[in-house]
Amino acid sequence: MRVVFLSDAHLRDERDEGYRLLLRFMKELEGTTDHLVIAGDLFDFWFCDGAKIYPEFGTIIQALINLRKSGVRISLIEGNHDFFMQEAFRGTGIEIIPDEIVLEIDGARIYIAHGDLVDRSNKRYLMLRRLLRSGFFFRLQRLLPAGLLWKIAGRCSSSSRRYMQERSRSIVEAMKLFARERIAGGMDAVILGHSHQPMIQWYTVDGKTGMLGLLGDWIEHYSYVVFENGRFTLEFYGAK
Repeated sequence: MRVVFLSDAHLRDERDEGYRLLLRFMKELEGTTDHLVIAGDLFDFWFCDGAKIYPEFGTIIQALINLRKSGVRISLIEGNHDFFMQEAFRGTGIEIIPDEIVLEIDGARIYIAHGDLVDRSNKRYLMLRRLLRSGFFFRLQRLLPAGLLWKIAGRCSSSSRRYMQERSRSIVEAMKLFARERIAGGMDAVILGHSHQPMIQWYTVDGKTGMLGLLGDWIEHYSYVVFENGRFTLEFYGAK
């Protein structure tokens, strides 16, 4: 069984290199991959119902649907830039996961999440996250014009990028600690997005060995993790 994990494409404009490369990559998964797991922030901004989807996202959505029809299972975990996606993907066969998922593949227990909840010390962000994902905000966004909603989303996205640049090192350290805790709890692997730093590291905690995989991004690194024949590998699309 071959499973591919990726995250943080932050798609916005079809003309962007990352958008074009990801479309090509997804086409190449047909017939070679059993399961694609996208661990959040596929889109640079999405917190709206299905009727107000940013027009530039139509092409990648159709590519996902086509990939699913080809027989590839797709699990799409919501990130801190994209949520409320359930409505738009209803009936497509694509699984929308709000926060986290544990997969058991070839005897391995694998924990996957976007990773924005790992740093529990950032109380301000956690409060904002709860507000943006609340039923109140979902009802509010239905009342806003699409153009205004996209403008608000764009500003939120820019603010989030600045925060990540300032705290990237501390976020990675928090993820390492988080992974060790999950491995001690019985996980064979912990796979996270959000940090934009591609990395695989192995830890042994209380006699239990497990892996932390940070997925990087499709903005600079074009990185992803593959699980096949019981092995994890970190790969880079287009690398020679």
